[in-house]
Amino acid sequence: MNALPGVLCGILLAAVSLAAPLSIRAAGVAIDSVPLETDENGEFDVRVTLVCAGCTSTSYLRGVFYIGGTKYFGYTKHPDGSWVNAPGGNCTQYIPVLSDMLSPEGTWSGAVTVKPDKESPLYEGPGEYLFKIGRYTGSCSVSWSPEQTVRITGPTPTPSPTPTATPAPPPVPTATPAPQISPAPTATPVETPPPTEIPQSPAASGRTLDKTGSVAGIFRSSDTFSESFRAGTPAGQATSGSLLLGSEPPSAYIISILLIGAGLGCACLGFTLRNVRQGV
Repeated sequence: MNALPGVLCGILLAAVSLAAPLSIRAAGVAIDSVPLETDENGEFDVRVTLVCAGCTSTSYLRGVFYIGGTKYFGYTKHPDGSWVNAPGGNCTQYIPVLSDMLSPEGTWSGAVTVKPDKESPLYEGPGEYLFKIGRYTGSCSVSWSPEQTVRITGPTPTPSPTPTATPAPPPVPTATPAPQISPAPTATPVETPPPTEIPQSPAASGRTLDKTGSVAGIFRSSDTFSESFRAGTPAGQATSGSLLLGSEPPSAYIISILLIGAGLGCACLGFTLRNVRQGV
C-alpha cells in the first residue's frame, strides 16, 4: 500500500511530460516559401501553417522585419486589401483566423502577404534583415515562428559622373593693328599757260607796200615776204616792193631801218633846199 502513492506520482509526471508538447503544438506557427531577398518597394507571399488544437478564440497573424531585439517594422496585407503596420498593442487589426476556420486537427494553412516599410525609422536601408510571423491572441499575447534572413534590396545608386576636365581654350591672339597707310599726295596739276598769241600785222595777209611808202607799209611788205619764204615761195616771185629780210626783223633791225630812213629823208630835204636857193 505504501508503494501506491509513488506509482500515482510517476503516472502523473508522465502525463504532464506528455501533455507539455501538446500545449506547445497547440499554439505553434510554421512558415515556408520565404524568399532570400526582396526589393524595398516589393511584396511577397509567405506560406503559413497555424497549429492551434483546442483554440476557441480568434488568432491574428502579422509579419515583421527587424535587425534584432523586439523593434519591428513592415506591412501585413489585410483580407480587405489594406496594408497594416500597427504596433503589437493593436493586434486585432492584423489578419484574423477564426476558430471555426481551423481543421478538425486544429490547424490552418494559408498565404500571408507582407512587404517592407521603407519609411519606418527602423529601416536602415538595403541590407540583411530578420523576418518572422507572429500569432496574436485576442489579448495581444504573441508566439513567433522561427526567424529567417531576408535581404532587402534597393535601387542601385547611380554613380555621379566624374567631371571631365575641360581643356582651357587657347589664348586668343592679340590682333596687330594694321599699319596706317598714308594717302599718296595728290599731284598738284601744273597749269600750262595758254600760248601767247602774237598779233599778226596786216602785212601777213599778203599785202605789199601801201602807196604812202610809210614805214608801216615796209614792215607789212617784209612780213609778207617772210610768210611767202616760209611757205616755199621763191624769192624771185615775191611781190614787187617787198623787202627781203629772211625772217621777221628783230627790234634792232627795226631801229636801224628807222635811222636810215630818217637820214635819207634829211639828205633829200637838204638837197632840195639847196637847189631852191640856187634857183634851180
